[in-house]
Amino acid sequence: MLEKLILFLQENEIRYFILAGTLLGAVRHKGFIPWDDDIDIGVPRKDYDRLIELAKTNLEIAGLPVKFYPFDNTCTNYPLKVIDKTVVIKKKTGETVETTNAWITLFPLDGMPTNVTARKIHSVLLLWRRFAYVMARYRKIVDVDSYRYKHLKKSLVKLVGMLRLDILFDEQKTFEKITKDLKRFPFDSSEYVICLMGGYKLKELFPKQVFGKGKLYEFEGMSIIGPEDYDTYLKQIYGDYMIPPSEDNPIRNSHNVLGIEIK
Repeated sequence: MLEKLILFLQENEIRYFILAGTLLGAVRHKGFIPWDDDIDIGVPRKDYDRLIELAKTNLEIAGLPVKFYPFDNTCTNYPLKVIDKTVVIKKKTGETVETTNAWITLFPLDGMPTNVTARKIHSVLLLWRRFAYVMARYRKIVDVDSYRYKHLKKSLVKLVGMLRLDILFDEQKTFEKITKDLKRFPFDSSEYVICLMGGYKLKELFPKQVFGKGKLYEFEGMSIIGPEDYDTYLKQIYGDYMIPPSEDNPIRNSHNVLGIEIK
């Protein structure tokens, strides 16, 4: 899937950077982290919007089917995904066991204000927008038992479900509002950028120079582009990123995969 996708992005002159666990895998393992199960790619918003338009034409990218909200209401998350229907995956999503396919996620990369105070204010707004969007899709995407929720936060998440506060939020409106605010500061003219819809929220806010023009990394025998300053990026998200987590660490099954079938 990755080989097809990267070729498509290159042919259409769409900028991209491998992110999160994919970048960590490239640096630490020169490929997949042994227990990882997906690929994360960041695309500057201008290119991301063009990618969405290309995807709408045939409902596919690089010969691979696509899923993206709100065009496909069954898509549980904000970012665009390409999938492989020959790989069937069962995983726990929100309150249900979902049958899905192998996927690659493409996240929009957006600009942030240069001024420190303005950046903090905008960050708070974006966190609220993200919270509202997640609440609107609470039953579909929120896993109350996620390892990401600690103590008080887990209790608050469960309370939202018990009180049915999710009905106060409209899916379409929250999607439109967060997209509008994310686009407020263009990637190309900003000194700071963020991948807000990734799993680490404000931890994925960086000076744009961390990404630079990108550099090549080896990944499973391929050469793919990631941020120039991988050390700053990975330390901010993972800390001492060269030490793998222990075998009982829940991050080794962060997507709650229950089973995989190859057709």
